[in-house]
Amino acid sequence: MTPRMTAKAGVERQPSVSSSFECRKEQPLKQRLKKKLQRFDDKREEWVFGRKKNHTSGSIKDEAIIMLEKLHAIGYKPVLLLGKENKNKEV
Repeated sequence: MTPRMTAKAGVERQPSVSSSFECRKEQPLKQRLKKKLQRFDDKREEWVFGRKKNHTSGSIKDEAIIMLEKLHAIGYKPVLLLGKENKNKEV
C-alpha cells in the first residue's frame, strides 16, 4: 500500500482500501460485506416471516427502486429485475 498525495493540500495519505497485487488478500470492504451477508443469512427465515406478517414487502421494493436511483446518480448503470414465482413455480 503506497501513500498518495492529496490534490489540494499536497499531504500524504493512506488509501482507505488497500490493494496489493502480490498478496491477493480479500479487501476489507468485501470482508465487511461478507459479515453482513452472513448475519442476514442467519436470521433470513425470521426476517421473511416478519415481512410477510406485517405486509411490508412493498416497502422493500420501494427501497430497491430508491437505491437504484442513488446508484444512477453517482454514475452506475444499475439494472433491477423483479420476478416472483407463482404456484406453478414459474416466474
